[in-house]
Amino acid sequence: MNRISFHQRDQTWQQTPKVDGHRLNLKGNAYLDNQAASATTLAAALVSTHSPDTLTALLPRMNGFYTWVEETPDSVRAAVDHIRSYPLFYAINNGDFFLSDDAEWVRRQVGDDEMDLIAREEFLLAGYVTGSDTLFPKVKQLQAGEYIQAHIGSDGIHVSTGRYYRFWHTEPVAYDETQLREKLEKITLDVMRRLIEQAADRQIVIPLSGGYDSRLIASMLKKLGYSNVLCFTYGVPGNKEAEYSRKVALALGFKWLFVEYSADIWRDAWSSPEADEYRRMAANHTSLPHVQDWLAIKKLLEDKLIEPDALIAPGHSGDFVAGSHIPDFVFSKDKHTQEDLLKALNENHLSNSPKSGMRLESSETLNFRLKSRVPENFDGTASGLANLYELWDWQERQAKYIVNSVRVYDQFSLQWWLPLWDIDFVKFWEGVPLQLRNKRSWFKSWISLVYSEQATGSDELKNLNNASDPPLIRGAIVKTAKKLPEPIKAMLKKPRAIFKQKNHFLAFEGLVPPNLLSIYIAKNYNIIGIYSDLFLNKIWGNLESKIQNKKS
Repeated sequence: MNRISFHQRDQTWQQTPKVDGHRLNLKGNAYLDNQAASATTLAAALVSTHSPDTLTALLPRMNGFYTWVEETPDSVRAAVDHIRSYPLFYAINNGDFFLSDDAEWVRRQVGDDEMDLIAREEFLLAGYVTGSDTLFPKVKQLQAGEYIQAHIGSDGIHVSTGRYYRFWHTEPVAYDETQLREKLEKITLDVMRRLIEQAADRQIVIPLSGGYDSRLIASMLKKLGYSNVLCFTYGVPGNKEAEYSRKVALALGFKWLFVEYSADIWRDAWSSPEADEYRRMAANHTSLPHVQDWLAIKKLLEDKLIEPDALIAPGHSGDFVAGSHIPDFVFSKDKHTQEDLLKALNENHLSNSPKSGMRLESSETLNFRLKSRVPENFDGTASGLANLYELWDWQERQAKYIVNSVRVYDQFSLQWWLPLWDIDFVKFWEGVPLQLRNKRSWFKSWISLVYSEQATGSDELKNLNNASDPPLIRGAIVKTAKKLPEPIKAMLKKPRAIFKQKNHFLAFEGLVPPNLLSIYIAKNYNIIGIYSDLFLNKIWGNLESKIQNKKS
């Protein structure tokens, strides 16, 4: 028997009428062959895709941010988009198949009461569970760019999954940089026109940071003449990100708002029932709930500064697709080993909490789990290492942590759109030469040009860099520090970490019980590791009580 359930408080599912047991459910907004596709349109297209081959031929023709579930009398088919922007969870138990957008509902159906210890450790290290696993062993999830088919036959239920998309870079044999830049501009304009089509004259709200990605979205909206735009940022008063954000909005002529954060404001808001509901909904037994703009959205809506039908357009994840996550050492030599890949993934993605005492402390156990998530053969080239590293980053961190941050907007019933995850934009970057993607310098130089052409005012306003770029003196200090012996670097690291977390520009120390912050940092947790431990121990919302005796 197949059992399907959709989140009861969520009204965003479209459904076709049920005819002879057939029905299609669509969540989000999809395009098929560059045309907006309703549930009815998609249902008609899926009718002829009975085999995995025909289904995997159709799905790459889709764009947008969506998930769909098709029901028939004896089967279920479902798919998530190329970045898993609307997650789906499933389980098989005693001949029954369960599917939902609510992992907790699936868990209850199968009576899965004990967390998987390895998955729990991975959550502490990364902030999410990798692969198709969740914190509970029987509950599984569809990965980015994946579909599932469940069919009831005379001999029982048969379930299979398949991948129709993966983020995979292909190094061109030759290229013309001028033509590439022209293609980038054309594709970006098309992507932004899709955003404007989705907005349909409604207010577009941009969480405008001091960086380049959200700046590109704002600049392109100005270039295309869309004026109903609100920009906002947040943090402690006077922080550098907010000042850069204000200058960009001023130069582009858009309204700008600032939401003040403080430790006290966070403690009050994060201990509320509303925050508790968000943590449960956003985590879905897979991901650490993303906190960064939850407080700002909440306050802007309470003060009626965001229109209730607004469309939110954050800058995720132009930095990733343009190449900024590729490790620096990839470009320093031509040949690499698989150990280089595993070490980079381990250090960059599984280092939020101390491994001491964990089952995953064993390099053999951890490396086996890492390799199982990137099963491709490694050819030892720089391009090959970059591909596998980005494949892991895309399907794990980007899908399950960065993009999962849109759960903030879902909680407050706000529509959202991710123009820099538009599939046409992403596929363009899959074909850009590796050297042009190094530290995404080529992309940043183009964004700077686009912004300066749309900005008005002083040269200072027109030529802003990234707020996170270090001053020259600090940059020199960082370079020097990297050359120090490891024991000295370790000795300097803890005091710096304590200072940084106790003086965070987003006042994130307000999300940690005051008596525990220094203890966590002394044990080599970073801020995400601290949150992960608090979340798993169900005390993240109890910032003042029931925690006095906790020591780790």
